[in-house]
Amino acid sequence: MARENRIEKAITGKTILLTGAGGFIGSALAEAIMRLNPRHLILLDQSERNLNEIDLKLAAIAVRNLFTSVLGDICDTTLVREVLQHYRPHTVYHAAAGC
Repeated sequence: MARENRIEKAITGKTILLTGAGGFIGSALAEAIMRLNPRHLILLDQSERNLNEIDLKLAAIAVRNLFTSVLGDICDTTLVREVLQHYRPHTVYHAAAGC
């Protein structure tokens, strides 16, 4: 199976959690993931400004109910546990710089 097909299969129709979603790498990943039609993309970032920017970019290319922005620190284990339990992502892409 071609690499692109494996990546598409891993994302299409799946729930994905992306940490560091507002950063340079995270925001590029967020846009690429949305183009592969996930069931739901959860964007986690500690910067309200950066999270808002990627939220607005994705709103321009995708239906708003296909993604959720979560403001918080990846080092906050309680928050991360709650996000994992609530959304039950199939895959986590960790682009956050901390922890």
